[in-house]
Amino acid sequence: MFKTKSRVSTYLSPVGFTPTQLEEVEQLHEVTKLHPFHDRVYGQRIHDYLTSERAALETAANYKSYSELEAIDLPHPADETMNFQDLLSRRHSTRQFAAQDLTLSQLSGILHSCFASRRAVSSIGEAELKFRPYPSGGGLCPSEVYVVAQRVEGAPLCVTHYNSLEHKLEVIANAPFEHTIEEALNDRENVLGTVSAIFLITSLLERTVVKYGYRGYRFALMEAGMIPLILDLSATAQGLGTLHWGGYYDELVNDLLGIDGVSETATACLLVGHRQSSLPAA
Repeated sequence: MFKTKSRVSTYLSPVGFTPTQLEEVEQLHEVTKLHPFHDRVYGQRIHDYLTSERAALETAANYKSYSELEAIDLPHPADETMNFQDLLSRRHSTRQFAAQDLTLSQLSGILHSCFASRRAVSSIGEAELKFRPYPSGGGLCPSEVYVVAQRVEGAPLCVTHYNSLEHKLEVIANAPFEHTIEEALNDRENVLGTVSAIFLITSLLERTVVKYGYRGYRFALMEAGMIPLILDLSATAQGLGTLHWGGYYDELVNDLLGIDGVSETATACLLVGHRQSSLPAA
């Protein structure tokens, strides 16, 4: 019988590094696996959620709003068209940004392409549902997006929440912040100084776990991974540079956003700005 381990040990040399915390990672993955017996555990719950008027109303309310706060109105986004293959070929990670402002029109286009709501009426109780362009497990949309406006036309340095229903930015914090942005994002490469906007994705895990149990955690993370990619492609279509940023300090970012890190927690980050190479030659 073919023995994988012997073949691997024959042709690969040990790299000399031992994976750290692998046991904890395996435990996390194990508890979120789906097994046949879950049909009995979750089947009735999912059925009830799909047929309950209360569940339809909860799904319809899966968005946040800071309606009492100052807001930055965003203009109607301009149409951006580009061949998809060309778009993919232009997308690459940018590590050197030019210290230039994003226009509100550019910011509007990036956000609208990812979060423009499509409205539908639920067959249960006629609740109005808001679907977004990206796939979401059960249409539950556990994600929210926040924008740190560092260099945005007409806006001071501030932390904002994107209200996708009204297409506006709600200002939740003005500088100075309790922690600096550089400290919260663990910027040891001195990249943030020239970035125009920082997109922070959060997950409200209860929105998916209420229906899917442990598996809902995976669904939330899957969604949190897709959103930055759509934002990335939209920014690329406008000739902007992007960098997916994973080394942030979770609790410091949560503090920056004013969230508790439990019911809502940071799950992804994307930097957006003008590529330094795109500047005209002197």
